[in-house]
Amino acid sequence: MERAVLTRLQHCAPRRHHHIFAYSKGLGTKDNLAAIHSTIDGKDSIAVFLDLGKAFELAQRSVIISHLATKGITGKLLAWANDYLHHRKARVRFQNTYSDFVVFENGTPQGGILCPFLFNLLIEDLFTIPLSQNTHLFAYANDLQLIATGQARFPNIQQALDLLDNRCKCLGLKINPNKTQGLQIRHTIPNQTLYLNTERIQWVNSHKCLGVIFNERKDSSSQQKCLLERAKSRINVLRHLTCSTIGAGYHGLRSFYIQALRSLIDYSSFSILDLTPAQVNTLETIQNNIRSTKVDTTGEPAPRTWTGFPTNQNMTNHSYKVPHPWTPPLMSTVINSLPKTKAQSSHNDIRRLQETIETKVSDMDVAAYFTDGSVDPHLARAGAAFLINEETHTYRISNCCDFTG
Repeated sequence: MERAVLTRLQHCAPRRHHHIFAYSKGLGTKDNLAAIHSTIDGKDSIAVFLDLGKAFELAQRSVIISHLATKGITGKLLAWANDYLHHRKARVRFQNTYSDFVVFENGTPQGGILCPFLFNLLIEDLFTIPLSQNTHLFAYANDLQLIATGQARFPNIQQALDLLDNRCKCLGLKINPNKTQGLQIRHTIPNQTLYLNTERIQWVNSHKCLGVIFNERKDSSSQQKCLLERAKSRINVLRHLTCSTIGAGYHGLRSFYIQALRSLIDYSSFSILDLTPAQVNTLETIQNNIRSTKVDTTGEPAPRTWTGFPTNQNMTNHSYKVPHPWTPPLMSTVINSLPKTKAQSSHNDIRRLQETIETKVSDMDVAAYFTDGSVDPHLARAGAAFLINEETHTYRISNCCDFTG
């Protein structure tokens, strides 16, 4: 029902403002970032990043219905939208116990199909504010960016802040001053103060907006450092998934690369355009590391792993026969690390550890195995093998780790 109403509302209501990027078909955070970059490119600018606190909960029903009527929504469709927002009830269930109903008169029902559309309708009212020349407002959900350029940027942006704060109060919205920050880009004018209502706005040297860092120098050095740190941590995951004889296959690694690494670089494409040749070479080194990591792999996924064994998970293995569903588990495993590496442990240390294990489980059929993981000194791969009921079992363990089981 909500989807049918949404389709009708979208047909009747005209297109929203082009500076609203959230919950819009074909638009997203990258479009919002592109608009910010194009606005401040090569200009002395002031950017104020604002956050609407509890915006979805504080939106007034009467204001939303009034805007729907302004858009030309009338009759039963407008009445249905009014009933949809009026006298909403909710309660909490915890361990089969229900709380009392709470009635909500304000806000849009989060999780509903109509919620994004109605919220954007409310945010669109902010774009009717008459802003000064070279002053721009952008919105992505409850994140607002107010940017002013030119010589009169300080009085213009202060005037825009006053108008924006007053309009938000009329709509039932509240700007969170603790999350509002100001940033001077390119040319910094000292001893200047901006106010939101009566509270002073904090000046910062850099600000992270929608996952991208903007700094006062209008360069991409801060974003490059953040990108390198995030990429290196994900490359380490990719390397642990890679092995020439066992591990994730090429298609699995490629999917991980596209979703975890390539998407990270593509998202920062606007910042990469401002990098110097030396900074670009640093990112090129990361791409080369990824390429060499993906090449050194097999085309098949890993056979059996320690993770899947305790759950009796059937993994791909040519010598493995599928057990019957009623077959009890062959064994249960407990893997513990040595207090120190096997190379640093003496024979007496290992014997005492074995006696401790046997003492704890003396009444059970338990076998203890000590292994250095059979670490390959060249490739750093690790594995373990043992016999159970005249059947050989091989398992891969973490690279370069010592385990006892």
